[in-house]
Amino acid sequence: MTDADRTAFVECMQSLCSAFRVEADKPLLRAYWRALSDLDAEAIVTACDEALRQMRFMPRPAELRAFVNGATAEDMSLLTWPIVMRAIAAVGPYHAPAFDDARIAAAVDMIGGWVHLCELSAEELERFYRGRFLEAYRAACRTNVSVRPLLGIHDQDKDALPSPEAIAKRLQDQAASLRDQETDE
Repeated sequence: MTDADRTAFVECMQSLCSAFRVEADKPLLRAYWRALSDLDAEAIVTACDEALRQMRFMPRPAELRAFVNGATAEDMSLLTWPIVMRAIAAVGPYHAPAFDDARIAAAVDMIGGWVHLCELSAEELERFYRGRFLEAYRAACRTNVSVRPLLGIHDQDKDALPSPEAIAKRLQDQAASLRDQETDE
């Protein structure tokens, strides 16, 4: 792109930001310009249009480049597996990961869920789950899957814990039961 293409580029980026509810501030626009300025302006517009049709979250520059280069769901799936592996190491099973691409979360959910993956060894993940994940990600790319939030152990436990009111009632009931037993004796 040349400086003459800057206006069209900014308009394209503002459309993307608006659609994905991201603020189109100057640092963001500068970063995308630096990352994509070697590409043809028409190709960028086409990539933005594809992102609007296929993505659920604001695409990163690398994802827009992938659209320009005609990346397939197969190509994209190969790029996402390392993201999952890094998240397993960084986040672990106790907390939920935050993936920029909702299709990653959908694929993780399809192959057993976040906690299940985190409990496996690196060897098991590579040997048995990598292929499953890649296929699930490609399926998520082909369909408009609805994504449930991934849950870590702490997130799951929150739902299982009784409310403070329920705990207080249980304690009151136990205290009343103890009082009744003392009066019976």
